[in-house]
Amino acid sequence: MLLRLALPREPNLMATPEAEKLETFHHHEATASIQTVPDVLDWAEDVAGAHADLSPTAINVMVVCLLELVANIALHASFDGVSPTVRVGLRIDAGVITLAIGDNGAHFDPITDAPVWVDTDLATARVGGRGLLIVRNLSRAMCYKRKGGWNCVRLEIA
Repeated sequence: MLLRLALPREPNLMATPEAEKLETFHHHEATASIQTVPDVLDWAEDVAGAHADLSPTAINVMVVCLLELVANIALHASFDGVSPTVRVGLRIDAGVITLAIGDNGAHFDPITDAPVWVDTDLATARVGGRGLLIVRNLSRAMCYKRKGGWNCVRLEIA
């Protein structure tokens, strides 16, 4: 059975002038590939680890969400045989992590385009397709916009 979750978007997370000030973010950029995913995760853990106000749980949630989103970009966002660029912004303020993840790959809105499979029987359950559901449930807020050929996702994790 295929369901689409109707999650509310968090327009304030995208629209506030403070959220748009990229200079408040730590930045990392890479070509999206499975080989670069560990580098992105190591970078994010290094940045987060330098903040004493973050709980280990928040850091672990950040890693799970970032792994899922960057791996999805690496596996699914290329088109015309070209791997997209992935840009990750990370801001930490008062124990709250904000992740801004962008890619210039194929258009994909992880909030409205991602199918959610609900299986009633484990024996016949299909593999995959649940990662974005996990990200949605772990993050405090999630929003998406397409801007200038870039998919832009923002997450808040507390």
